Amino acid sequence: MTIQTITTTDKESTLTSAQLEERILSTIPITQQAFSKLLSLLEIKVSHDIPSACVTLGQRSRLLVNPDFVSTWCRTDESLSILIMHELLHILLGHTRLFERTNPIQNLAFDAIINAQLCLLFPAPAWTALFRNIYNADIFPSALLRPPNGWGTRKIHWVLTGTIGRLHRALYTDSSVTYRELFELFSQLDDKENMTKLTLLGNHEVVTETEAADPELLREIT
Repeated sequence: MTIQTITTTDKESTLTSAQLEERILSTIPITQQAFSKLLSLLEIKVSHDIPSACVTLGQRSRLLVNPDFVSTWCRTDESLSILIMHELLHILLGHTRLFERTNPIQNLAFDAIINAQLCLLFPAPAWTALFRNIYNADIFPSALLRPPNGWGTRKIHWVLTGTIGRLHRALYTDSSVTYRELFELFSQLDDKENMTKLTLLGNHEVVTETEAADPELLREIT
């Protein structure tokens, strides 16, 4: 994830933003206080300038959400909640501080970790549906970004093999995988073209607006 500086304008519909904000705030589980706290510090706005969602940092730090993406992929509250928590986890886990500038392979590793964490936290099919609907379970690297078919049942079907398969199993079981393990594996693979072409959730950049960021928000993420 990289940090860019931009100047934003309010082109969005206030009514649409208000409706989206109401829905988003009602979807985050009340047990997830870290997400709720960070979300309370962000102004929620609709934007067609980003593919799905992103967070901007500035005097009016914002969560920007593409309403077309929501209409297509987040028709249920669970899928919308997963999209928002996915984006917030990039902030809460400090991905913007690990690297000044990231590349597609690093972003793929970040998303593999985040998606698995969210699935383990919310394993019911309604909550994992966003990842299962967007990513193909049968091919690498998309299969690494979602649970395998039959996950959580006796009919689980692990497709990936070798070292990649071992890491996939570790992501979606009680084992653990580090970012470094994924970085090193991806760097050694020859199939980098497919890894860099894969569309990921969010824009993998924390966008910093021209004004100084809200000090309270900075305390939450540092």
